[in-house]
Amino acid sequence: MPAPYSLDLRQKAITALEAGHSKAAVSRLMGIGTTTLTEWHNRYRVSGEVAAQQGYQQGHSHKITDWEAFRAFAATHGDKTQAEMAQLWPEEISEDTIGRALKRIGFTRKSGATPRRSPALGNAHQDKELSLRRKGPRETPSLRQRVSAIRSPSTGLSRRGGHQ
Repeated sequence: MPAPYSLDLRQKAITALEAGHSKAAVSRLMGIGTTTLTEWHNRYRVSGEVAAQQGYQQGHSHKITDWEAFRAFAATHGDKTQAEMAQLWPEEISEDTIGRALKRIGFTRKSGATPRRSPALGNAHQDKELSLRRKGPRETPSLRQRVSAIRSPSTGLSRRGGHQ
């Protein structure tokens, strides 16, 4: 979150507005958005204060605080859906929160998720990938082969595209 504007700047802006200058002019002069000026001015009219508000940024209240207990819970109930896991969790919690927590601990349900390189397999999985990428000889002629076929004497066309 960006730092709040200084109290000095706020006071100068309100003083300019109270002196009769337009919000657009004060906004341009001080590099402040007109919406921000309007909010400051409204707060000044109601409370007489222009200082930045304090204490309202409390942050997110975290539902899961004991991550070791959650890891054990995920290991035990990992075969269930997130909705079912949310119902089984001791406190009230949403399935989205369960999903974020599972992601945070690195839990995955992918069957057959294997590491990229298995010591038992050596490079066999990489060789298989390479063999899948190779297609063998090209079945369709390349552009050069197609152009040379068009220019051949049997077609009767010259290099410039006209008839001979």
